Amino acid sequence: HLRHKKVDYNAMRLARTSINHAYQTASIQASNLNPFVEGIEWQSALIHGRTCELCRERHGKVFPKDDIPLDHPNGLCAMLPVIEKSLDQVAEELRSWIDGGEDLRLDKWYSEYGEYFIRDLITNKSEVDYAKLGRKIAFERQRKQYNDGDMDFYIDMNKRELKRVKRISEFEGVDKKKCERIKRDIERAIEKFEDYEKHIFEIPSEPRYRTVKYEGFGGIVKDKVYFYEPIIYEEKLDGMYFVNFKSRASKEEKEEILRHIDKIIMKNKRAAGVKIKIDNTEIKRRRACYYTPLEDKVVIGTMDALNRGWRGGKVIGHELGHRPHSMTDTSYEHLAISKEDKKEWEGLTEKYYQKYRIQKEPMKWRRFDYPINAEDYYGDRNKEHFYSEMWAEVTSVVTSPDDKWHDREEETKRLKEYFPDLKEFMEKIYGL
Repeated sequence: HLRHKKVDYNAMRLARTSINHAYQTASIQASNLNPFVEGIEWQSALIHGRTCELCRERHGKVFPKDDIPLDHPNGLCAMLPVIEKSLDQVAEELRSWIDGGEDLRLDKWYSEYGEYFIRDLITNKSEVDYAKLGRKIAFERQRKQYNDGDMDFYIDMNKRELKRVKRISEFEGVDKKKCERIKRDIERAIEKFEDYEKHIFEIPSEPRYRTVKYEGFGGIVKDKVYFYEPIIYEEKLDGMYFVNFKSRASKEEKEEILRHIDKIIMKNKRAAGVKIKIDNTEIKRRRACYYTPLEDKVVIGTMDALNRGWRGGKVIGHELGHRPHSMTDTSYEHLAISKEDKKEWEGLTEKYYQKYRIQKEPMKWRRFDYPINAEDYYGDRNKEHFYSEMWAEVTSVVTSPDDKWHDREEETKRLKEYFPDLKEFMEKIYGL
């Protein structure tokens, strides 16, 4: 005990204060991460001759959880989180919200802190750190696709255009403010290329350009400044996936799309490290959402992801389902599907190919209309295409979100009714 040892008073005060402040700071942070904590109650030690007047006044007072003072040096006071609702009420509210009910408070909490909690579930009942594995594969694939020489080429080209903009800014009649904006855009693009090892990105096939007007010998001249800028993907769930919103979307729309993806990818962990691009322009051009193995990228449209009827989270789950089935590098044993599993899947799916594709037996479940009748959409395809599309759609069912827009329980029952062996196989593959 410190009282029975010769310890410098300042050192003892520092030790006591640091330990108590660390405890109090942790209590405050934990309370802020809990949406059901209404405030924090101050509990003074109330030791005769030891508790100061300020702490006696604070005893029992409930402070807002984001506005509570720390104790003074040498303090012994405690902080208790205040939860006014019963645990049953808390459980009911959470269940209702998870099932798709509206709760602005929980929506705000998820937007700010949801990722903090979900990342602890990524290795759910498994020794595999899927987030770490996903991040690793994403950067490995990027290094294979781009190297220092590629970056030097784009940096040099952008620097040449930067010099040209500086010259143009001195011409008569030019909009100098616009030139400054263009210079800043190019400088930011150069910085992104120089820091390319820190980000998951892609380089667009065509450069961006800005038009600048100025007075020439024959009148007004319109000059175009071209430069490349890497498309940066934002890391989510510590590397479980990387997302880029190329299409405009409101904050609420982005949050809803990300909630869908979070819930799906927590079940389909084999998609760890995938890139997801929200790009309406590309979807209109291709007339379909898609997954490209070459770039390890899923491309979907804003409305496809937000649709609460036929598509919504279903299309996200379908395209993410293509990822493990399409991986050819079996060294990623926890992500890629083994040759044995693929062979077993083909054996299980063959009878459905004969039943629905060859014998043309009607499929009453609209959800499987595409994989069953894919040849009607894109012309005659081989069995491998059927196997792949069935894999993706069954994956979409077993990994679907649990909310009112995606009735996973009902969909799983129908899957068992139509494809019982495929359901059992896929749940085994994803450890569900």
